[in-house]
Amino acid sequence: MIDTGSVNDMGNVKQKSKQDWMDPYVRTLVGHNPDVDDMLMIKLIDANATAPKKALPISELNQTEIKLLPKMKEHDRIKVTDDLKIYLTKIGMKIAEGAKKMYE
Repeated sequence: MIDTGSVNDMGNVKQKSKQDWMDPYVRTLVGHNPDVDDMLMIKLIDANATAPKKALPISELNQTEIKLLPKMKEHDRIKVTDDLKIYLTKIGMKIAEGAKKMYE
């Protein structure tokens, strides 16, 4: 969303509204709220889980998120460490950054 507003001569904002930067057609396809997959990717990017040393323990995930891990690993979005922590791959980071921007 882009913050738009007009400023009067005194420098005060008269009105503020959020304008969606995304094409209306695309927005109808993706919606306004992330799905569970996107939410997990955003959670990992927000936690900075981008390398083995920064990985997020699986114990911090809920059951729904845990069920997504095999599919995300199969699609090379995440890696799982030997001590059961997860982090985003390079492609996973790009997808997470895009998802975060799309649903801000």
